Amino acid sequence: MDDQQQRVNEEDSGEAAEGQRNLKPANSNPWYILATVHGEQDGEYFDKELHQKNRRTWNRWMSAALNEGTRTALIEKHGVDPGDLRPVAQHDLGEIEQLTAERLAFKELALPDPGNPGEPAVIDFELVDFAQHLISDGFVFPGKARFYGATFRNQARFDGATFSKGAAFDGATFRDVALFGGATFRNHAGFLGATFRGSTHFEGATFRDVVVFEDATFESSATFYGATFRDAALFAGATFRGVGFQYAIFMDRAVFGDATFRSATFDGATFRNEGAFHGASFTIRARFDRAIFRGGAWFSGATFKGSAGFGHVTFASTTSFDEARFGESPDFRDARFPFSTTWRRVPWPPPRRRTAASDVEHYASLRHAMDVAKRPDAELVFFVLEMQARRYTDIPLLQKLAINIHLGLADGGRSLGRPALAWLLAFVLAFLVEGVTLAPGVFAIPSPLAFEVMRLSLGSAIIIGAPMFDPRKLEQLRLSLPHLTGQPELPAGLSPLPDWLQLLGVAHAGFSALCLFLMALAIRNWLRLR
Repeated sequence: MDDQQQRVNEEDSGEAAEGQRNLKPANSNPWYILATVHGEQDGEYFDKELHQKNRRTWNRWMSAALNEGTRTALIEKHGVDPGDLRPVAQHDLGEIEQLTAERLAFKELALPDPGNPGEPAVIDFELVDFAQHLISDGFVFPGKARFYGATFRNQARFDGATFSKGAAFDGATFRDVALFGGATFRNHAGFLGATFRGSTHFEGATFRDVVVFEDATFESSATFYGATFRDAALFAGATFRGVGFQYAIFMDRAVFGDATFRSATFDGATFRNEGAFHGASFTIRARFDRAIFRGGAWFSGATFKGSAGFGHVTFASTTSFDEARFGESPDFRDARFPFSTTWRRVPWPPPRRRTAASDVEHYASLRHAMDVAKRPDAELVFFVLEMQARRYTDIPLLQKLAINIHLGLADGGRSLGRPALAWLLAFVLAFLVEGVTLAPGVFAIPSPLAFEVMRLSLGSAIIIGAPMFDPRKLEQLRLSLPHLTGQPELPAGLSPLPDWLQLLGVAHAGFSALCLFLMALAIRNWLRLR
């Protein structure tokens, strides 16, 4: 099924769900009639002059529910025009009643009471079906604004709006653009399970209390650029097609657990409390460049299927990437980690030939970061991954051979058993080859001859008494065969001692030296980890 057909099916199913919720026409709601006193926005583009008239009438009507402190704050801190907050005079009231009389009478409605400063009225738009654009830029909502389950079929604009007693958009559906740029939510803001089908804008918005976007769905692009979250920001289980939180400030918990991101950008964001992304999934791209995590950073069980960028990120407190999964080597260049950083059970993606150059950079950066953080266990893991990537780069043949030997024979310094086993096998092989070659047909185990040959091989294995230090040792051992075998003279038909046997002893000593070095390195790494 192609994307277009899928979108059509989703819209059909969405319309069916909206019908099951028994939506009410906007013109049957007195608050909507008040918000559109001077007319509805029914054109393709909204009428700015019409909006200014509607905004001023709405705000003046609502000013009856504002105390002097709130009115002053709206003017001085939020830039509300003082004229918008001037109480409605008697002659103004008559004009408003005249403008709304026909629409109110048709539904037997009355203009809503805004309440008073001590008890502002609830502004109720629950289950309202907004067929036209709803342009509420700069609107002031003194009481709680309820938009539970509402449907916005065209633009929903709340740029610069102020919600003083909370805003509830739980279960709402935005089928076109949703604009909340610069909006201020002074109390709880709820978007639980809301659906945003068009582009969504919360840039510069301020949330002074808890905001809930749990299980919300953003089917198009969404931006929270420069938004400020002064209390908990809950996005657990939300689904994003493409979202930007660049330079957003999270002053309390930011919870994105089990959220799904097709593409996400958190460049320059600041998390002053914990940032929780446990179980989150990033399909194409995740960027946190220059983000700051002052509290805990939790990416446990997160999945990064595409690129993951954490360049210049500062992790200042407990950081966990336990059981995280990366489809590509993550970019943590110049990132800073605390000692309390964990990477338990992370199946790191193996370096690939086509990405070898970037893999080297990425794993080298992590190795260096873990060295600075005094985490030798993680440093060793990233060192091995860096070496694995270097094998695919354009380096000299001898260097590539050395890397392959180090990785294959000692797992990059992590294995003591591999070089120990290689050392033992080399010793046994040298022992058998030297014994059979020195005395073919009479070499037996056990025997005095076998004991002497074992001494010689052991000398090579521990690099003392090796043939390279005494080239005559093999020949002397050969001349001692009558004594060692109990025979009166050398066996008949004994061929001259081959030159390669001397070379075998030298090679055995060199290989044993390498194995002993790798064993010492593994022990040293083991002690560092302890």
